[in-house]
Amino acid sequence: MGQFGIWNGVRLAVMTAWKNKDVCRLGLLAIAGSDSFVYIYSINNLYDENDRGCIYTDKHVAKLQLELETSIQEGQAYYPTKISWSKAKHHKYLAVGYSNGLVGLYDLSEDATLFQGKDQHSTIVVIPYKSFQAHFSSITALTLSHLGNGNDWLFSSSFDRTSTFWDLRTLTRVTAIKKLTVSDGLWTTHWPIYLVADDESTFNDNTGSHVSSQTIRNYTNSQVRNFTSAPSGIKTVSFSDWFNSTLNGTNGGDITTQFNHRMFCAVDAKRIRTTYKKCIFSSTKLVEKTDSNDLEAVNYEDAVGKYKVAFLDYNLENIANTPNSINREMKLKMATWDVREYNLQGINKVAYNPNQQACSHFAVGYQAGFIRLRTVKFLNSV
Repeated sequence: MGQFGIWNGVRLAVMTAWKNKDVCRLGLLAIAGSDSFVYIYSINNLYDENDRGCIYTDKHVAKLQLELETSIQEGQAYYPTKISWSKAKHHKYLAVGYSNGLVGLYDLSEDATLFQGKDQHSTIVVIPYKSFQAHFSSITALTLSHLGNGNDWLFSSSFDRTSTFWDLRTLTRVTAIKKLTVSDGLWTTHWPIYLVADDESTFNDNTGSHVSSQTIRNYTNSQVRNFTSAPSGIKTVSFSDWFNSTLNGTNGGDITTQFNHRMFCAVDAKRIRTTYKKCIFSSTKLVEKTDSNDLEAVNYEDAVGKYKVAFLDYNLENIANTPNSINREMKLKMATWDVREYNLQGINKVAYNPNQQACSHFAVGYQAGFIRLRTVKFLNSV
C-alpha cells in the first residue's frame, strides 16, 4: 500500500512551479490515492546509477482537494479515480475525475493565488477553479486536450458506459457515445481518434480485454478498431505522441506496448496491422510466502499474508531483449488472472512522460501501492 492507500492515478509533467533552484528536477508527479486528495511530488533527476532500483520515501510538495475544508480524518465519500495533465505550454492545468462523477479543474501556476493556500503542515493546498457533474457514476477515463489554452476541451468516460467530449468554456456536451463500460481511455493529440480499454466485465475465458479506437465525430468513418488485447484484462492505457506508442497495464501485472505507424481507422488496416511492433516491458509475479496457507486470497489482507510481489523487468536497451510480436514470444509470456483472487500484482495506471526531453520515461502505479519509474532506453536513439 502507498502512504495514502491504493494509487488510482499517476501523471508526470515538467513544470516550473514549486521548484527548488538547487536541485535538477525530472518533473512533477501527480498521484491520486484512495483518500480524497491528489498529491504532487517533485521527482529529482538520478545522479548515481547505484541508486537505480532503490525505494524512496518523500514528502509531497502540494495536494489538490475538491473542497476547501477537507481532512483525511473526515472520511470523504468520494476519492479521485483519474488524472489528466494538460499538454499545452507550461502544463499548468490539471483535471481530476472522482468516484462520485464530479470533475475538478485545477490551475497549478504559481500566480494562481486565489485557489491556493496552506494547511496546518505548511503544505500547499490547491482547490479547483471550476468543478461540474460530468457523470453520475465513477469516472474511468479523462483527458484534457492541448487545444486552445489547454483547459478548453475535455474527454471523459464513466461506469455509466458514456464517453463524452466537453466544451469547458461553456460546460456543454459536444458529443456523447454510449457503448461498453471502459476501464481507461484517452484522447490522442495528433490523431482524430480516442482510445478506450474494455472493462474486465466484457471478457471471458475465450476473449480477452481490448484496447480499441473510435474516430471522433466519425471523422473518417464510424468503424471501431481493436489495437491490442490481453488475457488478464487491460486496466490502463497511455499514449506517447513522440513515438506514436500505446502503453498498457493489465490486471495480471504486465506492461505492454505497441508502436503504431498511423492511426486512421480502416485505412490499409490489414497491411498496417502486420507492421505494428508489440512487446512486453515488464511483468509482475506473485510468489507465495513460505509460511502462507492454502486459502484463496479474496481480499487485500489475505493477499498480503499469502504472497510477495516480484517485479520482472526486461532489458529495455534493445527491443530484441523483450518478448515481442516479432519473435512470437509475447503471447506466451503474458499473464492470466484468476478473477476469484485479489489481484495484488495488478497495475492501476501507466503514464508516458508527455515532454520531448523526457519522453522515454514512464511511470507505473501498482495495486500493491508501489510507484515505479522506468526508461525505454532503445527509444533514446530514435
